[in-house]
Amino acid sequence: MKQLDTNFCDMIRRRRIIAILRHLPEDQLIPVFRALAQAGIQLIEITMNTAAAARQIAQAREHFSDRLIIGAGTVSTPARAREALAAGARFLVTPNLDLQVVRVAQEADCPVIPGVLTPTEMMTAVNAGVSVLKLFPAARMGLGYLKDILAPLDDLNIIAVGGITAENALDWLHAGCIAVGLGSALVSSEHLQSGDYETLQTEVRQLVDKLTC
Repeated sequence: MKQLDTNFCDMIRRRRIIAILRHLPEDQLIPVFRALAQAGIQLIEITMNTAAAARQIAQAREHFSDRLIIGAGTVSTPARAREALAAGARFLVTPNLDLQVVRVAQEADCPVIPGVLTPTEMMTAVNAGVSVLKLFPAARMGLGYLKDILAPLDDLNIIAVGGITAENALDWLHAGCIAVGLGSALVSSEHLQSGDYETLQTEVRQLVDKLTC
């Protein structure tokens, strides 16, 4: 498990972005995923509070497993964790620190990124064998909070999620995060309503280039 987590952590460091797709209409899954893949995104999570989330994970893996790493987000319970794993999720992301969910993932040799806020939660997760942490809600706490955390705990691998935008994402990376998670800031309702996947691809490519240069 440790080697798997190390490799996954290294991939996150290189890619810098996890795309978060919540409540994506099923008929838009293929074109949206295709646009993200062509724009350079590799890590995508489908949140488990999306209607038919497990089916979407399975469908996404069927069509894009050669180009994308498909995971599950909002994995708030062990039951959701098992459902996501059964659908083929290759990593799990949680909104909170639930050690039972962590154990379910570890027993399946699946990387898990738990949501944490305090130093105590962070170290509890690390002591449970977790390699990558999700600071949530990040923007509510601010860059100063992250810097204060990393001053004494500078070996933590933190992803900032919650209120991250194309405009402030680079600030979080410069402050010490290894990556950011973006949802509606990456795939907006305007993109979905218009079906303008070419513009979506162009805008995402610009952000990918900005964060990985």
